[in-house]
Amino acid sequence: MSIFSDISDADFVDVLPARPAGPAPLVISVKLFGRKNRQSPRLQLNMSSDLESEIGGGRFAIQFAAAKGLLRVKADDRGAYEAVPSGRGDRRLIRCPLPPGVFAGSEPAEPEFYVDAIGRQILVEMPQAFLRSAPVPATPKPLAPAELPRLPRPPVRRPAETVTAELMGDPPPERSALAGRGEEDTHMRALLGLTPTFPRRIGGQSFAPAEAAILEVLLRREQVNRYGLLVATHDPAKGEDERDEKIIDVFISRMRARVQALGFDILNRRGGEFYLSGDAKARLKQLISEQEAPE
Repeated sequence: MSIFSDISDADFVDVLPARPAGPAPLVISVKLFGRKNRQSPRLQLNMSSDLESEIGGGRFAIQFAAAKGLLRVKADDRGAYEAVPSGRGDRRLIRCPLPPGVFAGSEPAEPEFYVDAIGRQILVEMPQAFLRSAPVPATPKPLAPAELPRLPRPPVRRPAETVTAELMGDPPPERSALAGRGEEDTHMRALLGLTPTFPRRIGGQSFAPAEAAILEVLLRREQVNRYGLLVATHDPAKGEDERDEKIIDVFISRMRARVQALGFDILNRRGGEFYLSGDAKARLKQLISEQEAPE
């Protein structure tokens, strides 16, 4: 009897393509941000830089079709969301509030998605684990008078010397405490000595706004830690700062060759503080004054 006779569909199984090695091109998860007593969930898209470049653009509009469970990430120069480096490999992060019908508490997932290069958008099928019905909270029983919580004390503005010490090298606050501090961050930026007139081109080398802010803080301060530089490089107009402090290492690594071309280098101590030597500060001041001097 021939092997080609008496066969049926039940005799066959699908042969699926092998999953490519390395990290998934897109991972979706829910993260909590904010102070411990006021944390709010955010939807996080962790994508490869190749995936981002397929649709082109650093800013995005995000929309959600609840009826179909589809999330649309569309490149838009006026979009409300910006892709930032993750600080771990060549990955990019986009974070947004949870869309209606999406709930927190799920493990990270690798969703199905479709890249529309012409429309400059990515359509993401939201995993079912993120769409399950929210649990109905149990009705709590009334508290006895002795069990009632105490009213919180009114907020007290911290003295400038305390904030300055925190920026210069004292142990930084927990990462969850960095979100939602727009007014205080503006106050801290003033303490760091940031000015709108510091040049972005020095000695023939060009620096991005965040890089120029790092140079200005290092010039005006004896030392500063990653948290201080994170505050210095954040634009308060963009809302809450949800970047990881490791992004500072990325900034300094990218600008180091240009700084060395100016005749000095950025140094760091074992505790994590960054600083410029006295000679480096003198050299930087000389370069700035030379280009400001009238010809």
